[in-house]
Amino acid sequence: MAIQTSEEIKRVITDIYIPSQEDKKEIDRAYKEVDEMVKERDRTWRQFNNRTLIQFIDDSEKRVQGYVPSRESQNKKDWQSNVFNQATRNKLKALVSAVANTPPDLRYKAVSQKDGGLDIRRAEVMENLVKHSRDKSNQESEIFWEAWNCATKGTVIKYDGYLKTKYKRKFIKSYDLITGEMEFEEKEVEVADECVDVDVPLSEFFIKDFTIHDVQEQPAVAWIRCLNKEAVEKEFGQYKNYKYVLTKSQAGQYKDETVTFFYNKWKDRVEEDDYEVVKYYNRFKDKYCVIINGILILSAPMLWGRKDKVYPFSKTIFEPFSGRDFFYGNSLANANMDVQDVINTLYNMSLDKTYRSLNPPLLAGIKNKDLLEMENENIGMESTIYVDDINQVKYQEIPGITNSEMAMIKWAAQGMDLGTVDINQQGIAGRGVTAREIVIANENAKRLKGLFFMFLTDLWIQKTKLRILNILMNYTQPKVEEIVGPEGAITYKESFRTILVEGSQFPDGSTGTLAIQFTKNRKELPTQNELDIEEEKFRLQGKKYEKIALVSTYLDEFDYDVQVISESLFQKDEAEAQAIFQEKLKIMMTAFPQLFMANQDILFEDMAKAYNEDPSRYTRNLQQTLAGIPGMGAGMAEVGGEAPPAGKAPLSRKGLSPLPPLPPTGRQATP
Repeated sequence: MAIQTSEEIKRVITDIYIPSQEDKKEIDRAYKEVDEMVKERDRTWRQFNNRTLIQFIDDSEKRVQGYVPSRESQNKKDWQSNVFNQATRNKLKALVSAVANTPPDLRYKAVSQKDGGLDIRRAEVMENLVKHSRDKSNQESEIFWEAWNCATKGTVIKYDGYLKTKYKRKFIKSYDLITGEMEFEEKEVEVADECVDVDVPLSEFFIKDFTIHDVQEQPAVAWIRCLNKEAVEKEFGQYKNYKYVLTKSQAGQYKDETVTFFYNKWKDRVEEDDYEVVKYYNRFKDKYCVIINGILILSAPMLWGRKDKVYPFSKTIFEPFSGRDFFYGNSLANANMDVQDVINTLYNMSLDKTYRSLNPPLLAGIKNKDLLEMENENIGMESTIYVDDINQVKYQEIPGITNSEMAMIKWAAQGMDLGTVDINQQGIAGRGVTAREIVIANENAKRLKGLFFMFLTDLWIQKTKLRILNILMNYTQPKVEEIVGPEGAITYKESFRTILVEGSQFPDGSTGTLAIQFTKNRKELPTQNELDIEEEKFRLQGKKYEKIALVSTYLDEFDYDVQVISESLFQKDEAEAQAIFQEKLKIMMTAFPQLFMANQDILFEDMAKAYNEDPSRYTRNLQQTLAGIPGMGAGMAEVGGEAPPAGKAPLSRKGLSPLPPLPPTGRQATP
């Protein structure tokens, strides 16, 4: 137990938390529901093969990590093989790399609450605000971890909120390099003011009913974290009741007062110097509260949503168990548990058999027993052993692994391919892979991965809708600035923010920086001339810049919806496109040489797209170059122009015979 200083003891004695009767009831009600949620989580469920949620997650993670139990726990001898085949992990990497390549493309809609009309301009503004809120995060890394955690544990839960914190910081005014003396002043500054997207560990998230699939339909949920002092101060240090919060060791020293801390409710879940942060949500009762070690820090209505309140959590699963009547999903490791165990058994048995075949026991007649036992201790690579009868000494014949046993291992591995991706999708090239084989393999893989695509799509829809609510709640609110006058007088000024969206796409197809300025009312809106002058300053610097000004209530009274283009989640397979193009060229050159020669420019553009190249890089100066070569201009005009009429041979290039005429089409008149 940590030793308390005199200042800490004095603070506890003087600052004792005495909640009101209403606060006591709220704390007791929240802890009572949390206790029920903990008991529900610690139950065994048939979906988890009669394991608890924590046991299910632990087993799934061990299989992905390739955790190997000890030989003693499996009653194995020291010489026996004890390996865990990485089939599950390899399938997981292949699946996630195919699914989580890039974040999905989104389409936004703004619908008026009054008449139901669509507003394209407001939808575009909201799209840019969402983009700005995510610019600070690495979205490619974010979607990778979402897919990885979802496939590993079966379920992923994300929290979308807003973090705004202030810290006291020391600013250096002067510094002497010789003496090391410095002068500084301390100010309170804002260090965070942004939307946050947090991956919630499944062990920290508690629900009321395991049989309700949708997180928004849960009667109540709780997010319980054990944090250290620094993390708690960062998030809650500015709250009014934070000064009453004690650690477990501090509260335990003052048992006469711990009744008011609800000590018995949280002491068993917290380490000595940690803090248990309980966030309790009930959207149907419109209740949100935060309790830290028994102290009610916040009691408020639900912050997320306007007419219909929502939980600030999004959730998706890897695949369902048997139906929609269960909150959690099945993991990749658990779904392939039987196949993985069979592969491990066959793999280890084959290694054991190979080891025994390479190190067979020695068979010796009784006549040579004493001599061989005497030499056995000193035997080496160059040892010479003399025996009475060589015919009575030989190695035992132990066969190695057979073709049928290898086929059994391969057959077992194919069982995992059926439920995930095959070796071609893992990047292992097959024999004589043609374009058609690549297409068929990719289509089959897309069908198998389509389930995962659908659930990832649903997660991004949920996340974006929550992000829109956080933007409406925070981005359009004024910020209070502290202004120090010349005589030290402090005044406060209310101002609205200007948001810079980098990489915004403008109507003309170009990209640049879009500035979105919010104002309190129409009187404070800048004039069009002022906006034009600001844009011109950036244009003179060679930068694409546009600015729009909006009243802070501009986005209100509209509902915002998003649609995810699910196909954008699929990894674009360049190998498939290139193989198809090459096969297309072969067919055209063989069966339709006239069309092949007459459409060189079109085919070149198709080739550049297949190889992810810009055609203009090669064709930019083509005409000027050819014009300077005698005899090439006309020839290229014939090749790059339209196909000659049917029945006539196209013009030949120098040194080549004329091509045969095109076959007549059905619209030509017969002679």
